[in-house]
Amino acid sequence: MDIVNSVSDMRRQTLMFVIIVFASLAFSALVVLFYSFNTEGEDENHINNISPTPTVSPEPKKAIVEVIVKPWDGAIDPVNGYIDPVNRYGIEVETVNSDGLLFRDDNVSLRINVTSESWVIQYAYFASDLVVDEFEISVSKSNYEIDLKKSFLINFYDVPEGRHRVDFTAVLHDGTKAVAFIDFFVDT
Repeated sequence: MDIVNSVSDMRRQTLMFVIIVFASLAFSALVVLFYSFNTEGEDENHINNISPTPTVSPEPKKAIVEVIVKPWDGAIDPVNGYIDPVNRYGIEVETVNSDGLLFRDDNVSLRINVTSESWVIQYAYFASDLVVDEFEISVSKSNYEIDLKKSFLINFYDVPEGRHRVDFTAVLHDGTKAVAFIDFFVDT
């Protein structure tokens, strides 16, 4: 019986040894997994903390726009304007509230005069760094004689300092485009 007890004790000890080794390995594996999981999170945070954050520049300030369209009875100034000899239209751009192209105020007024010998002015639009998209200007048409000449007063309010540009286009009834531009500077 001593041999049987001795074999039984040996099996029990071996089984206990196997259980202890297995439990130790399982516990070690869990510790390694837990540590690596926490370390990955710390590494990511650590990397994010030391890496430069991208600088997002603010959206440029856009001006407030007001457009007034009126009939016009003047003539195109040959110095400031452009006369197309083929399509027989004229266009000129002038500053209203400044001396030349330098504005000392953040309010800018431009007058664009358009004349056509034959075709009615249908509509106009302009593009500028001061507005988000092209700014379309509707033109009322009431009388053939009056609709051949229009004056567009474009007022920009809260214009940021710096150099700006306005590209203006008037579209005539036949599809001809009268185009003009102006570059100006605001220094308040």
